[in-house]
Amino acid sequence: FRSEEKKATQEEIKIGGKTISARFAPLMDKDNQIWGVVVLLQDITQTRKLEHLRKEFISNVSHELRTPLSYLQGFTEAILDGVIQEPEEKEKYLNIILEETLRLRRLVNELLDLSQMESGNFTLKKEKISLNNLIERVVKKAGPYAAKKQIKINYQLQDIPLVMADEDRIQQVLINLIDNAIKHTGYGNEILVHSKSYAEGVAVSVKDHGPGIPEDEIDFIWERFYKVDKSRARDKGGTGLGLAIVKNIINAHGGKVEARNCPEGGIEFSFYLPL
Repeated sequence: FRSEEKKATQEEIKIGGKTISARFAPLMDKDNQIWGVVVLLQDITQTRKLEHLRKEFISNVSHELRTPLSYLQGFTEAILDGVIQEPEEKEKYLNIILEETLRLRRLVNELLDLSQMESGNFTLKKEKISLNNLIERVVKKAGPYAAKKQIKINYQLQDIPLVMADEDRIQQVLINLIDNAIKHTGYGNEILVHSKSYAEGVAVSVKDHGPGIPEDEIDFIWERFYKVDKSRARDKGGTGLGLAIVKNIINAHGGKVEARNCPEGGIEFSFYLPL
C-alpha cells in the first residue's frame, strides 16, 4: 500500500508461473499512524487463464469462420472468372471448396451442439448399451483414417456390464477421442483403447503416442477452442471444440473426464460412466 496515502491497495504479481493477487491494508493506531499491515495473498492463476480464454473465444470463432470463407470465395471466383481452364485444376479447386464447406458445416454443428449442452437444452436418449461393442464399431470406422498415417488402433476390452447411456452421444465421444489421438500420434505408432469395470461404474481410456501436454495446460484442454499447439492446430484439421463436447456429454451422463501424461510418453484421455 501507499504509506503516504494510508489506503489499501491491490497488486498482481507473477511468481513461478503463477499469478498472485496481493491485497495490502494498513493497520492504524488511535493517532491514525500506521503500526502494521494486513496482507492477503490469493492464487488467481486459473481465474486469469479462464478470462483469457473467454476473450479469445470470439476471436477464435471469427478466425475459424473467416479462413474457410476466404478459400471458398477465392476459388469460386477463380472458376467463375475463367482463370482455371484445365479440367484437372478445376476439379482440384472444387475439391478444396467441398472440403472447406464440410469444415464450416462441422464447425457450425459443433457450436450448436455446445450451445445446447451448456444451456441444458438437450435431452439424452438413454438405453442399456454395450460399450465394448460400441468401441469395436468406432475403431473399425476409424481404421482407414489411421491407416493413412500407418497407425494401428489396438483395444483391450475387459468384461464390463451394460450401462445406461445415449449411444449416439457416447459414440460421438469415442470418435472425438480417437480422432484426436490419430491427429497427434506420429506415423507408424499405435493407439490403445481400453475398457475397465469398477464397483461404481465403467471407464474407457484412449492412449496416444503424441508429444503430451504441458502439465500447467492440462486443466484447460477441455475449454472451447483451446489448442496447445496453436500454430499447427489448423494443419491438424481440428476445430478446437472436440474435447469441450466430450466433457459436456460425459457430464450430462453424470460421469467425469480426465487427461494425464504418461511416463512413457503420450497422453491418456479417460471417461467414467456410473452404473
